[in-house]
Amino acid sequence: MEVTPLAWHEYLLRQVMDRLLDLVETETGRSAFVCDIAGRVLASTDAGRKGQVDPRAGRLLSNQAFEVATAAEDLTANPGLREALVLAITAGGERLGAFGIEGPAEDVRPIARLVVLVVEGWAAEELQALQAQSTADHRRSNVLCIDGSAESRTRLLEVLSSDHQVTLASDGATGLAAARSVRPDVVICARWFPDRTGRQVLLALKGDPLLESLPVIVLTDDGNEATQELVEAGAHDFISRSTSDAGLRARVRAAASFHAVDQQVRAERRELARMTTVIAKTVSRTRAIVESAGDAIFLLGPLGRIESMNAAAERMFGHPRQRAVGRRFLEDFVAPASRPALEERWRQRTRGEPPALRAAIDPRGLRCNGDEFPMECTFSQLGPSADSGSCAYVRDLTEARQRELELRQSQKLEAVGRLAAGIAHEINTPIQFVGDNTRFLEQAFTAMEALLVRSAAAIRPEAREELRRAEEEADLPYLREQVPETISSTLHGIRRVASIVRAMREFAHPDQREMAATDLNRAIQATLEVARNEYKYVADVVTDLGELPMVTCHCGDLNQVVLNIVVNAAHAIGEANRGTQARGTIRVATRAGGGQVEIRIADTGPGIPAAIRDKVFEPFFTTKEVGRGTGQGLAIARSIVAKHRGTITFETEMGKGTTFVIRMPVEPPAHVA
Repeated sequence: MEVTPLAWHEYLLRQVMDRLLDLVETETGRSAFVCDIAGRVLASTDAGRKGQVDPRAGRLLSNQAFEVATAAEDLTANPGLREALVLAITAGGERLGAFGIEGPAEDVRPIARLVVLVVEGWAAEELQALQAQSTADHRRSNVLCIDGSAESRTRLLEVLSSDHQVTLASDGATGLAAARSVRPDVVICARWFPDRTGRQVLLALKGDPLLESLPVIVLTDDGNEATQELVEAGAHDFISRSTSDAGLRARVRAAASFHAVDQQVRAERRELARMTTVIAKTVSRTRAIVESAGDAIFLLGPLGRIESMNAAAERMFGHPRQRAVGRRFLEDFVAPASRPALEERWRQRTRGEPPALRAAIDPRGLRCNGDEFPMECTFSQLGPSADSGSCAYVRDLTEARQRELELRQSQKLEAVGRLAAGIAHEINTPIQFVGDNTRFLEQAFTAMEALLVRSAAAIRPEAREELRRAEEEADLPYLREQVPETISSTLHGIRRVASIVRAMREFAHPDQREMAATDLNRAIQATLEVARNEYKYVADVVTDLGELPMVTCHCGDLNQVVLNIVVNAAHAIGEANRGTQARGTIRVATRAGGGQVEIRIADTGPGIPAAIRDKVFEPFFTTKEVGRGTGQGLAIARSIVAKHRGTITFETEMGKGTTFVIRMPVEPPAHVA
């Protein structure tokens, strides 16, 4: 076997890649491929990709990275490319190429790393065997001649030494010791020795596990001494002492070639046994991984019927495996409202189309008792044809949704806590003048009561002067003017307190589980009322609330979105105008049209720098000082809007301000809850 230095990388990959791709496709159902050191696809479960250059593999191998995931520019430059994770394959201290498996990086990384470890083990052993074979090809075979005749030993040495290394022994004991020491490729053994027979030497050689495969040529005197017992003892061939030199060389070369082939076959059998063990271990480990997975995994036939599923699927859906096999996954395990969208996604995968990873669907599963639950469901094709079947991966999102709800509620309560001091101040102001007005009314009533008493006595002529003095003391014109104003002011203060309390109740009330028809304009006004103390010292709020239909949504969640954006706007304006008397403006506008509503919240702050515009929605990213911002506000806002199948974007200009634009459907899709 001769392998040039330039080709040994590809040679090693070709030794393992067919086994690798068969194993990956069988056990995971995902498409995979192997690339050479130039990034060229050597083999793929998708036959159409063979020979193409994979941009991710090229980038991985040129940059000496360990792994590379699909980037947006990859998909833009290569429209037919699918999302995949590509890892380097190394053996003998050098990179051989790359292995790629299709799917989201976070989903396929564990199995991809396990596969690469197995492949590198295979490749290392293939390299070792290649190096050993190369060494074997460059050495001469060793022939051990055991013969009691000195003349015969001399002839054998002269005839064979030009092509072989020759070791001589004069008796059976010496020959057996030499065989164990030299480990020859061929043994030529005489028929008789002073200490034992040739048959006894032959049996001793065949009884040694290290020597049993040696071809033994029995040297006879006349060529007629070949007996059944020697053949049964393991003799490979018989040569007469009178055989010509050419004939002797030919018979020994044939025996040496036989031994080399036999050794190779035995090595391949050992390798096959080892590979069988490795594959069995890999299959066992893969099954263990599948069984221990927290997500439900279903193996589906071409028609979408369940062929097998893991333990997590039993726990998640409540169906025993034996009862689930043969049932249609989409009919018996998916809620009715979610079936059309999921069936379309499944058919896309069976047609070999790339999965719509970010399709706007939020499917719900169906447990055996009829309960529905939110889930994440993806499909992968098990082979290149539609008849290969597919695999469904399901994740129960019940706990995740509950945690999201708790996180939003806790963030809302955190906001309420942050606004509490301002709200207390807002309530304290009307309460103060309500108290002052009430004390004034108390004094005024006392004076009026005294006046009334004296008025009753004024029917006597002599009391008229006393009544006049009482009117002067009570300052009746003043009371007539001020009491109505005081009552009106008191009522205004009471209404103000009631408005604040009502807004707080609407804002902080825990969300209902299901979406409900909501007056968004009223919800926005309540949120602005709650946030008033955040902006009233730095900005004026201008509202332009258009006529909106009732919107089906989680009202409390959208209150949170508006609050987060308004508070951010107030903080931005405050920072921009710090140290001056200038005030900014926060403008809130709503519009409806085309089955959607739009909320625009604009501020006259400094704008968002270009360097951080792509980070504003990232969790924990904040430009505020420590203790003032957590970096969660806009991240939660985006999550809430996405849950309503809407979008949140922003327009910004340095020095002029920023406008956040929220668009969402009036009626979300039926399967969104």
